[in-house]
Amino acid sequence: MAIMHNKDLLFGKKTEKDLDKLDCWYVHYAAGDIKRLFEIAPYEMKWAVFERENQKLKCYDLDRIRRLINGQNKDSQATNANSTATSS
Repeated sequence: MAIMHNKDLLFGKKTEKDLDKLDCWYVHYAAGDIKRLFEIAPYEMKWAVFERENQKLKCYDLDRIRRLINGQNKDSQATNANSTATSS
């Protein structure tokens, strides 16, 4: 269960100009394979904010999560780019 929300408002940073800015998925409940989140989300968002059993909210960059799920990170991308350049 998730809803589109404003990340700054969730963390108490109220600004009038950002009231209508929806930039995150506020996830109340998630179970299972995290890849499924990307398959069923109807809109791309920059952030995901998770609420976990009465703990503080946790915010994650969705681009970074996508890279991790796909087995890519900045170091492996740089390594792949270097190995491609040296083999050419």
